[in-house]
Amino acid sequence: MTTSSLNYPFTSLTPNTVYSFQLKATDSYGNATSYSTATSTYTNPAQPLSVSAVASGPSAVQVSWTANGNPTSTLYKVYNASNGIIIGTTTGTTYMDTGVSSASSYYYAVRAVYASDSTSYVESAASAIVATPSQATNVSMTVSTATAGVEIPFSFSDSAESHTVTLNSISNGVASITIQSTPVTVSLGGGQSQNIDTDGNGHNDMTVTMVSVGSSDASFTLTSISTAGGVLSSPPTVDTTTNENQRAMLINEGTETTTTRDVRLSFHVTGSTLMAISNKAAFDDASFESYTDSKPWTLTEGNGTKVVYAKFRSSRGGTIIYSDTITLTGQSFDDHYYRMYETTI
Repeated sequence: MTTSSLNYPFTSLTPNTVYSFQLKATDSYGNATSYSTATSTYTNPAQPLSVSAVASGPSAVQVSWTANGNPTSTLYKVYNASNGIIIGTTTGTTYMDTGVSSASSYYYAVRAVYASDSTSYVESAASAIVATPSQATNVSMTVSTATAGVEIPFSFSDSAESHTVTLNSISNGVASITIQSTPVTVSLGGGQSQNIDTDGNGHNDMTVTMVSVGSSDASFTLTSISTAGGVLSSPPTVDTTTNENQRAMLINEGTETTTTRDVRLSFHVTGSTLMAISNKAAFDDASFESYTDSKPWTLTEGNGTKVVYAKFRSSRGGTIIYSDTITLTGQSFDDHYYRMYETTI
């Protein structure tokens, strides 16, 4: 007696999804049997692709990847690719690793778990190695709505205290973040700054500068303020006497682009006796000078978005930081080549 088996390839199915099948036989006269008993099976998950890791300050790394067709119910396990230790699970495509150390290197891989047994998995390629910056008196972060609600730790090199920052929301170009020890919530648009008191002692000890706000992410810097200069009533304020929407500083009066590195900065601040200007958020190359309402300035080399920072100081010692951005075009190379060169030297 001879038997034969039949098979039929089903294509264009969704990965990691259960499908049920039934069969019936039909002869050449159109007579058909009843359907067979149904049988079910899961398709395999697809391999997560494009795993990337970006440091968010000295104590956190944001890991992202693409689902590659996996359904939103797919469970992913994120692990440290150097030691194989699982650091977290999620059904999203972004994970914030808050268990890292400053001035250290990490790389990650992501496993898409089989829905059929919740144990087997398909593994991604590893991300490129990312290095977390050293602790300093200035911390730069980029956070996204995909990790909203996650408390990201950070601390400054001049303080033994630890803090956390949490993205609450982004709406209409304004990002809301909460910083604690003592919780302080600020809502800022791109280029806006605010001094805050994180321990409730009546003195500002930190400046929050919102560098940019996108539709789903926000970049900002957190700067430590010495307690001698942080009295709540002393920082300068924006001059809104002629324009209630006036910004503290503008590059080329607020134009979006320029083809030359030489620009003019204008300031609209009251109560400031000194100011320091820099292309760096840390101001490590700047010193205070007398306050004026305008100043010529030279942007860093290369095409790209440029940020200029201004720190204003009142006669009582209070300080506040503002910034503005402009896009430089028409140069012989792009900005990231300049940053690579600057880091190398």
